[in-house]
Amino acid sequence: MKIITLLLFLVSTPFILLAQRSYEVGLTGGGSVYQGELNPSLFAIEAYQNVNPAGGLFLRYNMNRDFSLQLSANYINVSGDDAKADVAERRERNLSFKSSIGEMTLQLNYNLFQFNPKGMDLPFSPYIFLGVSAFHFNPKAKYNGDWVALQPLNTEGQGIEGRDKPYSLTQIAIPVGLGYRHCINENISVGFELGLRKTFTDYIDDVGGVYIKDEILRAKYGDLSANLANRTGEVGVRTNPATGSIRGSKKDEDWYAFGGVTVSYIFYDKGRLGEKSRGAMKSGCPKFRKMKRQ
Repeated sequence: MKIITLLLFLVSTPFILLAQRSYEVGLTGGGSVYQGELNPSLFAIEAYQNVNPAGGLFLRYNMNRDFSLQLSANYINVSGDDAKADVAERRERNLSFKSSIGEMTLQLNYNLFQFNPKGMDLPFSPYIFLGVSAFHFNPKAKYNGDWVALQPLNTEGQGIEGRDKPYSLTQIAIPVGLGYRHCINENISVGFELGLRKTFTDYIDDVGGVYIKDEILRAKYGDLSANLANRTGEVGVRTNPATGSIRGSKKDEDWYAFGGVTVSYIFYDKGRLGEKSRGAMKSGCPKFRKMKRQ
């Protein structure tokens, strides 16, 4: 809550800084990856084996030369597979998943240079951002040729007395990252953006805690739940770990990352502030001219 309160304060502050404003409508296309029990690090070689396509739409309001407010709708894919691990224990565990993530993100961008698409400053700027996201996910595993949704199976005994409740498929995340944009003509801006999402769930991959003995899962949720909770028998001798045996880590929440190339079309403010600004500046993308920061 403190992070969200700070974000809202930062979002509201730039409105008091009167300057040339513009609007952008754009597309993002690129790739995504996740960090969790089935991919321990975003920066490991294994992560690059699990990069998936992702894309989205965004609306950006350039409030002034320093700040812009961006609303994005993104479609992101993530996956993980123990079979790709270089650790024997994970290959023996033999869990895997994929999930599509639908995400809505509101973020505040801070330009490191005073970007101004109307022509008063440099035609480009790197930026950093912080925001809040709401996302929906649905982990699935391939079993006998079919992709099976895992959350309804309660593979870690969710809902059984003494265990956690089933996890929600809709969650909140905190996006943080960086980007770069550059005008190439009067109305077109291109660039790239890379953002990490800190989530508050450990179940994007459906793996978060401990095993439940086969007979308990079969009695409560059926054979499919038990078979997908413990897949050791598909690569060797099937074990039957005791209830409470480590299946995941339960130490850290999962992360996911989304990055790609951006292309946007710029619309200029036509209000009173825009008319006043147009009398003092030339339309279009800026050329290199020095001026004092306002």
